[in-house]
Amino acid sequence: MLATLTLFLGLPLALATEPQSCAPLIPVTFNNTTIPQILGQWFYIAGASRYPPHLEEMRAVTFETFFFSPGSHEDELNIIEIIRTNETCVVRNSSKVLVFQQNSTLKHVDVNNVASVARVIQSDKDLLILNHINIDFPNLSLSARTPNVSKEQMEEFKAHLHCLGFTEEDVFYTSTELLGTWLYVAGAAQYPQHRVEMLFIDHAYLRLDPGASGQELLISHYVAVGDQCFTNNLTYLEVTAGNATLVKHAKTHNTEGMLMNVSSENLLLVEYQMQKERKYLGQYLYARDRRISEAEREEFEHHAKCLGLSAEQIVFAPWKTVLSTLGGDRVTKATTAPSNRAAKPRAAPPAVKLGS
Repeated sequence: MLATLTLFLGLPLALATEPQSCAPLIPVTFNNTTIPQILGQWFYIAGASRYPPHLEEMRAVTFETFFFSPGSHEDELNIIEIIRTNETCVVRNSSKVLVFQQNSTLKHVDVNNVASVARVIQSDKDLLILNHINIDFPNLSLSARTPNVSKEQMEEFKAHLHCLGFTEEDVFYTSTELLGTWLYVAGAAQYPQHRVEMLFIDHAYLRLDPGASGQELLISHYVAVGDQCFTNNLTYLEVTAGNATLVKHAKTHNTEGMLMNVSSENLLLVEYQMQKERKYLGQYLYARDRRISEAEREEFEHHAKCLGLSAEQIVFAPWKTVLSTLGGDRVTKATTAPSNRAAKPRAAPPAVKLGS
């Protein structure tokens, strides 16, 4: 199904390396109950293939969402695809997907008259795992109802890939898991002025959106200090060839930090660096939900300790007032800001930029 049935570029997660029993891929049997379950919106997450044309496309495509809707015939689906490829965003809505109930397959013919035939593999109802059967190469792709999948869902997909003989280097991920809004939880810094500035931050947001380049994510900061809200877009994330995610300055393109590995996909940990008379390090923790677990808090404190910072030097955002809106997201709760917090910090928690 065009890019839908192929594979895309993004941020990789490690494949399981421990020996495991491999069960065959079991396709979904199409009938009047199962076909309606694939209707609606899906987000492409990850995939792997040994088929050369798929490899070429996955290097170019960095984001895709697609929609299935009933077609004009019983065994036909309409498909709308929104795809970002390098510098271009493309909308495709002129093709159909044929549903063959007798062998439970989907067939899509693209604008270049290239046919893709795939089976839907049995899985979680919120996942769409596709396996091409009209090419003589191992392949598998993962889409989901939301841009983010759970750790368990990803582990299921990685187990299938492992059984097909794929390694971590063979898998391409979209950047959808990082996209959207992240809530500022806490910061820790070696530079004394930064620690003081953290005390003035009541709350902050970070929003990640697809950039013009397939390897970049745009960063928007929203920071509330007292009764004022400050914004900036001075940094971006860049994914390097070695799969490191760097924070870079939007104008100078200098590397200012990097995204650190953490145990939870619901956390975003940024380590930054600043050069003064010496190099100062710091870390900022963001999360999908600002109420992190005790284990997640301990993990952040462990990372801070590795920088020579104690738990007492970590400053958590109090979130006493909610003044900022982020990328159209609506804030539903607000309280009065403390009157003694009028100082302006350094625009935001240090901007993060990804790159080499």
